[in-house]
Amino acid sequence: MLKDEKQILWKLSAVLLGMSLPLRLFGPVPMAICLFFGIVLGLFATKGNSLRSTVNMMRTSLTVRLTGLLLFTFLLSAIFSIDQAYSFSKLWQLVGVSFFALLLYMVFREMPVRHAYGTLKVLSVTTLFMVLFALVDALFADPRFGQALHGEDWANVNRLNFMSSNFAVLLPFVWAWLVTSYREHVVLARWFAWPIGLITFVTAFICGGRAGWVGIVIAAFAFLLLASKYHHFVIHRRHWFYGILAVVFSPVIYGLSRGMEAVKTRLDVSNVMESSGRLDVWSAAMKHMFDNPITGIGLNAFRKLPLTEYETSSTAFSNAHLHNFVLQLGLETGILGLAVGLVLSTVMLVKFWRMGQGNLYGLAGFCSVLAFFVTSLANTSIFQAWWLAFLIFSAIFAVRIGWMEK
Repeated sequence: MLKDEKQILWKLSAVLLGMSLPLRLFGPVPMAICLFFGIVLGLFATKGNSLRSTVNMMRTSLTVRLTGLLLFTFLLSAIFSIDQAYSFSKLWQLVGVSFFALLLYMVFREMPVRHAYGTLKVLSVTTLFMVLFALVDALFADPRFGQALHGEDWANVNRLNFMSSNFAVLLPFVWAWLVTSYREHVVLARWFAWPIGLITFVTAFICGGRAGWVGIVIAAFAFLLLASKYHHFVIHRRHWFYGILAVVFSPVIYGLSRGMEAVKTRLDVSNVMESSGRLDVWSAAMKHMFDNPITGIGLNAFRKLPLTEYETSSTAFSNAHLHNFVLQLGLETGILGLAVGLVLSTVMLVKFWRMGQGNLYGLAGFCSVLAFFVTSLANTSIFQAWWLAFLIFSAIFAVRIGWMEK
């Protein structure tokens, strides 16, 4: 293959991969299509000798080994499941996700430096466009615009809730890109970096998901604190003032888009868990936690439990999954799956903590992964392929650009 043809393939791969996760606003299908073709084009552009080196590196990786061990615990869980056929169908899906994760790692490690930075730029710009679309959709609620974004779900008042968690994972990379552009004296960044950063933070609140609220606050706090400590990121008084205004007025703007009654409901701490039904499903999970404590009741088998134990009017929409990845791993995969899962999570956070001390993009990876685990404590099922894609992509991409910077 000619050199120019390879560069075209790498450029297309970088664009598609950078666009993929932000396009989740339009649904999981556009995201999956961009990921798939981005990986395929990247694999076509790889070189043989270097590719073999990447494979050898993965064979010795602690993260890869722990992931393989975690899949083995999932296999045991499926074997002893209360519904083997259903659990095995989810297992094969997770095996497929893991396979594509390995291919994504190969692509990013083989990708030339300038195209990897191109992925970061596309990711950041596309995320900013999705922030704009979400902001317009939340504030104006135009039916035609809503149908273009959400299809038949456009009239659902909670249609943007999931984007709060998605933005919590993506925005640390956008913030790191803005800070880097500011330091490189890019004119637009010098003028608009801080306003854009504040708008992205506020938009994550306006989308409405409470799990995302917690995730974005923790991600922002960790980014500002660690960037100022390790990367000479100076926060002036006016910036603190703008930040405080953003935190104070975010619920107000959310109220303008949803109504003040919705704000009162969201901010009522005593009603947070009851109104969402999470306490009921968590209580039901605890009752079955020791049904099979070693390997669990079966991969993704919570929905196969008798409905009579937790079916109430407030949890009718929640009985498909647990909204908490720790409880889900403990109930469905037992002590074995929970232990390996927590070890893998800890290894990832420690790795990015250390990388974050050395470069800003490693710090973005730490904040992104941290936001993922925090939001997963009250978010969708941890076995959702599209949600796992956010963790996998963010971690692998952060390793790539963090390694380049180092």
